[in-house]
Amino acid sequence: MKSLEITPIFALTPQAKGRVERLFGVLQDRLIAEMGLWEIKKISEANIFLKELFIKDYNYRFCLKPETAQRAWLKVPRNVDIERTISFRYQAVVGNDNAVRLGGNVIDIPEGPGQRGYAKAKVEVRQLLDGS
Repeated sequence: MKSLEITPIFALTPQAKGRVERLFGVLQDRLIAEMGLWEIKKISEANIFLKELFIKDYNYRFCLKPETAQRAWLKVPRNVDIERTISFRYQAVVGNDNAVRLGGNVIDIPEGPGQRGYAKAKVEVRQLLDGS
């Protein structure tokens, strides 16, 4: 998040926690009662009920309009490699054979200057979202 210049805002206030608790209360009490009133017995019926009735009604009753009409996203800074930033990151140790083993894959590490090996070095392995 730091590399994207995003500052997290944690919901640590009683007000923020109350909203979540109210939501769970509604889902545990009202949703079950509503499904009983509609005599819903099958998962397929429940899915239709949620999609067509409950979620629309819930959003209508509880949604809030934004205070401003500004966009909530920012462009990626030019100095950020977004593909690497949003990649999966894994910690690994280079083996004595100068290779990293991770998830059934073997990644050979090329020798460094002067045929230097990297055995026992801690490395970060990244997997991009395209799988590479």
